[in-house]
Amino acid sequence: MLQQREQRMPRRSLLFLCVAIGLAVAPLAAKVPFWACALLLAAAFGRLLAEKWLGRWSILLLGVGLFAAGIGTAMVRYHTLVGLEPGTVLMLVLLSLKFLEAKSTRDFRVLVLLGYFLALTTLFFSQDFIVCIYIGGVFAVLTGALVHLQLAGWGEAENKLWPATRLSLLLLAQATPVVILLFLFFPRFNFGFQINNHLFDMTGMSDEMKPGGIESVVTSTKVAFRADFPDEETPPTGNLYWRGVVLWNSDGLNWTRGYAAGWKPEPLGGKTVRQRITLEPHGRKWLFALDRPTVPLPHDAQMVSGDALESRKPVNTALHYEVVSRTESREATLPPLIRATALRTQEVSPRARQLALSWRTAAASDREVVDQALRYFHKEHFLYTLAPGGYSGDSLDEFLFRRRTGFCEHYAGAFATLMRVAGIPSRVVLGYLGGNAGYGGYVIVPESDAHAWAEVWLPGHGWLRVDPTIVVAPERVNVGLESYLESAAATSSLLGATTGAVGGFMRMRDVLRDIRLAWDGVNYQWDLRVMGYDEEAQHNFFTVTGLGNPGTMRLILRTFLWIGIALTLLASWMNFRARKPADKVRALYDKFCRRAASAGVQREQWEGPLDFRERVLQRFPGRAAEVENIFRMYIRLRYGADEGNGKLVGDFSRAVRGFYPL
Repeated sequence: MLQQREQRMPRRSLLFLCVAIGLAVAPLAAKVPFWACALLLAAAFGRLLAEKWLGRWSILLLGVGLFAAGIGTAMVRYHTLVGLEPGTVLMLVLLSLKFLEAKSTRDFRVLVLLGYFLALTTLFFSQDFIVCIYIGGVFAVLTGALVHLQLAGWGEAENKLWPATRLSLLLLAQATPVVILLFLFFPRFNFGFQINNHLFDMTGMSDEMKPGGIESVVTSTKVAFRADFPDEETPPTGNLYWRGVVLWNSDGLNWTRGYAAGWKPEPLGGKTVRQRITLEPHGRKWLFALDRPTVPLPHDAQMVSGDALESRKPVNTALHYEVVSRTESREATLPPLIRATALRTQEVSPRARQLALSWRTAAASDREVVDQALRYFHKEHFLYTLAPGGYSGDSLDEFLFRRRTGFCEHYAGAFATLMRVAGIPSRVVLGYLGGNAGYGGYVIVPESDAHAWAEVWLPGHGWLRVDPTIVVAPERVNVGLESYLESAAATSSLLGATTGAVGGFMRMRDVLRDIRLAWDGVNYQWDLRVMGYDEEAQHNFFTVTGLGNPGTMRLILRTFLWIGIALTLLASWMNFRARKPADKVRALYDKFCRRAASAGVQREQWEGPLDFRERVLQRFPGRAAEVENIFRMYIRLRYGADEGNGKLVGDFSRAVRGFYPL
């Protein structure tokens, strides 16, 4: 009989498990091919609906077929089985096979454990606050399925789901203190785990600039990074130039990264600005900081040519770092090798060369050449737009003399190239401009704020930032791209609308923005306080709490000691809570026995309540109803189904207190 029960998976428990697996696989449907998720759900619910198990050979043939099909499809799509997405597909296929061959309760428990792992797989793709809360809920449902299986095996609550769900939530609540202790005190190690960067959706910045390149980035809705300023108020939007990649090689409007031989970090001065940045994964090495970063550098970062920050390994997970920037260049001389690199150009058309040389001829200094170039962009009716269309052939001439329509990349590339033709060292910087104020004093920098600007080297000043976009579309620099576009869109779409309609639209837009910013603030604090709790943050926590630096082994021992204490206290509390009603009933019964003994009726140690009741009734025949009531309540509380019944315990206590032998 026990063996048969062990081999049977209750249908309600299996339904519980199928729902849990469905919840676990749901977030993966947007990350891996849909057929893999559908295969798992079909296998799970097919196993639930099947009246009979498939035969051994049928399972073997079906399993081999599904496994071969899954492997083949993954190879065709990914060309490898190594990596996050191919590995997830393979796991879904294997889990489907396990569902098909599952028979016993042991198989059920294995499926629950695999369900836990499947739920955790989602965290490889996203660790947002709402995702983590969702995964916690999936854990509760999986644990509920396991509890339901156990209760069904005991013959309890087989057709009821709430008792299992309630017990599952209680178990998770009891485990929470242990989880918190492990999170805070268990040593943090950097194992160098990396996710293949080809798995990321590379919509972020590139290390080259071509017409239309940044245009494709600014249509993205993703967040590039978030930053706060612990020592001061957030600077104005127009001052938030976030330096990323420096481009040295010029070919008209096309610029590439290259390398400046003989480069050394440039001396900087001016006010220091400290930033704490949470960078979203982008699969490349560059880091971002306000113009311009200086020492001390973030951990595991280096400075590369052009005063740009770069990580020593690809940023494949959210990265938290602190950086200091200074605003003034103090470079007195430009080394010859750097000057040669910053003046090198490809073939430039005679018309563009004549334009640049005319500025040089009419100017008395390099600064005047820069000013004349900016006046040219301002007076010749250039237009700033996100959709300038494609450029081909001699794109520099087409932009400067015919179409005069472009985005920041067109203006920065054209300006820097013309400066080189005029004999002024220049380079292009790719990064971000501006950011949106989030709740809590931090700045959200979306990918749509991608920007390009130029830098020129002037004697006595060093490298100076020149943003030609500001003379064409000053609102883009002063209020940020998002506000600039929203203002333009609102103006064009609301022409002719009534004042009430305009006001309603603006109010709705503000409400939606407030909701989005509030939710982003929750995610930011989650990333900063929880997901960003690394080795350095743990060390700071120990310092603030007075624990110092206990060392790895001592920290491990201390962690398990605290966990042992917590578990002991929890077990003691649970034991006390479980025994308290029964102990109270026993104490009341002993009190009744002592009162009966005072009247000459002594209970023997071997004597049960039924035998003792007969002797008490003989001694107090006139109080038979009262005695019968006391013994009846005691038997119900001690041996019957009313154990722990608070109301009955109270009635029993009043009855015992009211019994006084005459």
